[in-house]
Amino acid sequence: MNKINILAALLFLMMNGMLVAQPVASFNSIGNELQDTICNCKCIGFLNTSTSTDTFTSFWTFKSLSGINDSSHQTNPTYCFSTPGNYVIKLIVTSPSGVDSFWISIDVTLCTKPAANISTMPVTDTICAGNCVQFQDASCNDPTSWSWQFPGGSPGTSALQHPPLICYNNAGTYLAKMIATNTFGTDSGYYFIHVITCTGIKNIESENNFSIFPNPASSAVTVHYSQIINQPYHLIITDVLGSIIDKKIITDRDTKIDISNWNKGVYFYEIIGNDLSNTNQHGRFIKN
Repeated sequence: MNKINILAALLFLMMNGMLVAQPVASFNSIGNELQDTICNCKCIGFLNTSTSTDTFTSFWTFKSLSGINDSSHQTNPTYCFSTPGNYVIKLIVTSPSGVDSFWISIDVTLCTKPAANISTMPVTDTICAGNCVQFQDASCNDPTSWSWQFPGGSPGTSALQHPPLICYNNAGTYLAKMIATNTFGTDSGYYFIHVITCTGIKNIESENNFSIFPNPASSAVTVHYSQIINQPYHLIITDVLGSIIDKKIITDRDTKIDISNWNKGVYFYEIIGNDLSNTNQHGRFIKN
């Protein structure tokens, strides 16, 4: 078969959906925070920008020369770099038509300037239009001033460490930004909020009665329930690898958990009703 016939055959297959190109892996970060060097304790939200003509799965690895070997199957994970060193972040995307990978290398160093991080209480990235979010400063290295921007939210700005409730009236995706400052420098943190129309369905925030504070924490955290507890709840805490670190039965509005001997990093929690039929709430906190 000559070249003209081969090209004609390929064109026929593509036009009839019979030839699917393999995926092309790529990623970036929220707010373009990826740099050659970042501060330890910095949490970065990764954005999967891979392309494919077919559905694909994602597998991330976060490895350092010091022996850290973490991974995630999330499409857009958030990873906190708690230990200094050189890291290789790699994304592998797989589809029925093939596999591709993309990686970068960054250096994580000890810093005196802030490592700006944002959290919410309770932890959430999706709310109903007309509802509000309680943003919180989760930075490291003791910032002394803060500048918040909330496009699409009300109020739209704040100079408090922990701003007031920020309310979003219109559906859409909004990027909150905080600039944290101390005498050694500044850093910016970002947080995506997805606002959806909830007409005709149950308010998804109505179940979010639990919160964990302080966040980040070094010695202990308290699980707080904002309502009167009328049934026991099961608390399950896991690390980034999915290993169960702690389990507790919650029967009081405030439950203190000693984390002083835990490794630094990000931990995830699930709070489940007594019948174990569904998860009432989930989120994450940082051990620093």
